[in-house]
Amino acid sequence: MKKIYAILVFVCFTTFSWAQFTIDRVVVLRVGNGEAALSNASTPVFLEEYSKTGMKTFQLALPIQNTANQRAFTVQGSSTAEGQLTLSANKKFLVIAGYDTIPGVASISGTASTLVKRKLVVVNKQAEINSQTVFTDAYSGGNIRGGVINDDKSMVWTAGTSGGTNNGVRTAPFGVTGSSVRLNSELTNIRTVHIFDGELYVTAQSGSFRIAKVGSQIPTTEGAAIVNLPGTPNATISPYGLIMFDTNESIPGVDLFYYADDRAVASGGGIYKFAFDGTNWIAKGSYNNPARGLTGEIIDGKPRLYITTSPSSANHLVAFTDNAVATADIMAANIDTLGQAPANTAFRGVALSPEVDDSPITSVNFKESNQKLFIKYINEQIFAEYHSLRSGNATLEIIDITGKVISTESIRLESGQNIIPIGSSILVSGVNFIVIKNGDERFVRKIIQ
Repeated sequence: MKKIYAILVFVCFTTFSWAQFTIDRVVVLRVGNGEAALSNASTPVFLEEYSKTGMKTFQLALPIQNTANQRAFTVQGSSTAEGQLTLSANKKFLVIAGYDTIPGVASISGTASTLVKRKLVVVNKQAEINSQTVFTDAYSGGNIRGGVINDDKSMVWTAGTSGGTNNGVRTAPFGVTGSSVRLNSELTNIRTVHIFDGELYVTAQSGSFRIAKVGSQIPTTEGAAIVNLPGTPNATISPYGLIMFDTNESIPGVDLFYYADDRAVASGGGIYKFAFDGTNWIAKGSYNNPARGLTGEIIDGKPRLYITTSPSSANHLVAFTDNAVATADIMAANIDTLGQAPANTAFRGVALSPEVDDSPITSVNFKESNQKLFIKYINEQIFAEYHSLRSGNATLEIIDITGKVISTESIRLESGQNIIPIGSSILVSGVNFIVIKNGDERFVRKIIQ
């Protein structure tokens, strides 16, 4: 039974950074706030979460001002290659690459990295933003496009392009401020970088490189060879997003992949499928919908793919299922448009939402069990969603960062899902903790005003 308790009704969602992504949803990176046409200037970035039925359930604005705890993060508005989004293999961390500066800096990709640092932002399931990884020697005078992080959050890898020697696929310790290592000097123009099944992959449209593997396992030193996947095209195509799956136990490693091609349909744009026979990758047709962002998952044995279409603004987030077996030509079905970027904005990268908490929100007795507390917004109101094993009375508290109790409310819980609206006027400026006390258990989530 679903029970709704009103505390306060009206909330303006642009004021808050909502804590908590929700599992089994899709996150898309949106560039721009809609106030002006996208340009070559540094531009605000938002992460928007959608349910798989197309409901926007969550939005996180990346910082646009420098504060004591966070620095601004932006990307180039008109660069269709920037703004790629990845989810770590352990499903804990979203990774975005961009610039360490406020919005409005003209020709941002042309700036020197010693003046405007390139950076990675890592976001966990609790929507906590880490912007400590910045580079002074990477992609100077050029674009940083994407990044990925390993499972133990010790190392990062980046993709981009520029002149000189500060380009290509690069790596550095997570949290570094300063230098990075270029893994290979032959391929200098990288579009996307990914980790699948313990190996590093890139997409590019440079020389004869298109879809390639970097080194062995996940390299961290110079001299890693970059080799196109055997059987894949080495010219003509325009690959961006990449998703790989391991569907065949008899073939070691990944054996199925799809890539997004942003060319017009008449020129061959769309989503392409390849299957591995143990020696070569074999083309298995395409779905003719030009795209740049791409992710996916296996549902009931069938790949379900999520793409951002290729128009440079007001583009779409689309989902479809490949109903064919892995070794057969792609058969697009159950095609759904989940969302559209507003005017003067664009969807770029797309990833599944984080599924695993990075760490407890606070040091109070936070417990993960069948009872769970989430923060979300619905129709521009903030709600606490609490899953209870039993009916009974409980207490809802709002606490500030010092531990002071701002508000206490007695509530009645029903067994199952409970939806509890939270009002903006109760919250203090800065960090607020939403606490539900149910018997001797306490469940905590965070909101930042």
